[in-house]
Amino acid sequence: MKTPGARRRVSRGIRRVRAARGTTVLDRLCEFVAIPSVSGEESRLADRLAGICADVGVDARREGRNVWARRGEGAPCLLLNSHTDTVPAVDGWSADPWKPRIEGERLVGLGSSDAKASVAALLEAFLTAPLPARGSLLFAATCDEETGGSGLETLAPRLSFDAAIIGEPNGFTPAIAQKGLVKLKLTARGRAGHAARPHLADSAIVRAAKDILAIDAMRFETEDPYLGRPTAAATIVRGGVRSNVVPDVCEIIVDARTVGAFDNDAMIAAIRAGDARFSVTVPMNASIRAAIAAIPDDAWTAIRYPRAIWDDQLAVWISDAEVAEVEYTAFASKKGQAVTARLVVRRVRDLNKQAADGQDELFPVWRYHALCRHRAGPGGDGVVPCQRAGRRRCCWQR
Repeated sequence: MKTPGARRRVSRGIRRVRAARGTTVLDRLCEFVAIPSVSGEESRLADRLAGICADVGVDARREGRNVWARRGEGAPCLLLNSHTDTVPAVDGWSADPWKPRIEGERLVGLGSSDAKASVAALLEAFLTAPLPARGSLLFAATCDEETGGSGLETLAPRLSFDAAIIGEPNGFTPAIAQKGLVKLKLTARGRAGHAARPHLADSAIVRAAKDILAIDAMRFETEDPYLGRPTAAATIVRGGVRSNVVPDVCEIIVDARTVGAFDNDAMIAAIRAGDARFSVTVPMNASIRAAIAAIPDDAWTAIRYPRAIWDDQLAVWISDAEVAEVEYTAFASKKGQAVTARLVVRRVRDLNKQAADGQDELFPVWRYHALCRHRAGPGGDGVVPCQRAGRRRCCWQR
């Protein structure tokens, strides 16, 4: 426990260092901006912050790419926190993003606002604020705020504090709430092909584009009095291997922000229940077999393809089949992941090639192929007309 005399010595040390160096908060901010600290690369800045604390006699501790220090003893304890990491520099910078410069009344540099200004201001407050007879201040400059990972979320459980001030560029307006975050990785799958014959392929990029537009069209009615409405936006798209290949896989990253009355689980459920389009080939497990067995005979519709489709299992071209669809809940055994969709089944007669010509079947034998598909929207998107039209995005794959 630091005695009143020890506290006075720390304060005198702070005043001597400031007087000798003439260091201001703006000086500190310029210094911090000049140290690149993109998420995952915050160690240099954390070392510098620990060094500034050590210069005035305050013991700072490093944990990973985080740094924290405490002044005073006991409760109540106030945490002063902000993050040291920044987003990467983009091509739009007209000058070196890590060379701070003054333009009018603004300091320009990567991270100058979000959130190194807060780091500099909170560090100054932490080192210079007079302490009461009881109570303490806790300073933590943490990593990975932009990406999530090893920052405050891992450090906070090991620190003891009663209240916190989190530094962010809020225009000097106190904020008492913050939106939640859920990041989703969606994978659209199609069928690869040559770009000269795209009608024989099933572009995963086209599938993904439809999902992106569906997510963009989502509207959320829930509104928080402080945070507004939830949002969801596709922020990264990865797809394609060569310019002349129609890709069979395309990946989408969705950044969704949530509020108290519409949490992360609600957001995931809303995206799943939205007008996102998908077709997923499913294995013939016990659950799928049971669902197929429950399809009544009169639910099957005979179709004839305008263009024959190759059946890998039978190794023949087929033009005739029967199709049916029923509601099906996938992932029912996984908590919070159940998805109600359509189970679409195609069946083809499995003829006995060894039978003598003219021999009748005692009973029909069918080969079944199944996939889970998005629910039909207004106006229908039924598999029967889709199959009759020979639309390639409904092609069956093993």
